[in-house]
Amino acid sequence: METIDYPFEYKVTRSGDHYIIDAQIDMSVLSLEELFWDVFAVTEKNGEEVRVSAYWSRWQRLKLLLMNYQCDVDKEHIIFPYSTITCKMAFTYRTRSKYDGFDVKIKELAAFGVYTLLLPYWKKKRVWLVFEKFCSMAQDNGYYFFKYCMEQLPKEKKKHIYYILDTDSADYDEAIWKTCDSIYEFSTYFIFTCCQFIYSF
Repeated sequence: METIDYPFEYKVTRSGDHYIIDAQIDMSVLSLEELFWDVFAVTEKNGEEVRVSAYWSRWQRLKLLLMNYQCDVDKEHIIFPYSTITCKMAFTYRTRSKYDGFDVKIKELAAFGVYTLLLPYWKKKRVWLVFEKFCSMAQDNGYYFFKYCMEQLPKEKKKHIYYILDTDSADYDEAIWKTCDSIYEFSTYFIFTCCQFIYSF
């Protein structure tokens, strides 16, 4: 796999037993590809180059969840910071979609608030979510995994397994109605906050 690097200038100051890195990156001048971009500070140790990952604090991760740090790079692309599973700093650069508006962020926050209030109830449900890319189709591994669950698992185990599909999808009427006994049109924002397992194919 090809490694693509874009160096940038940064300033390091020490505060107690921590180091603070201050940097500004002008994304508009970079020839970015639609990928996930990690951020490293490059230093030397024993004469060898060492890459040190930048990490988000708990407070910073909460701010990422509650606030919108999305930036427009051009008319078609956006970039925004996110936290990896190990709390490392990274950025996503991708094409803008219909889900990138402020109205969607409001729905996400509302869903998170409702989930917090109902946490004791939903924590016991073991919700599984299954979907394919952009929740736009039901034709690939994700759909057939869901179909297997619906056909083979006992009723109690499959009770909270959901297949997420856009109602505008060409597969919505044909595939899902054949697979499920019941169809629920609810806030995907809410159910995503409740799930224990996510299967993306």
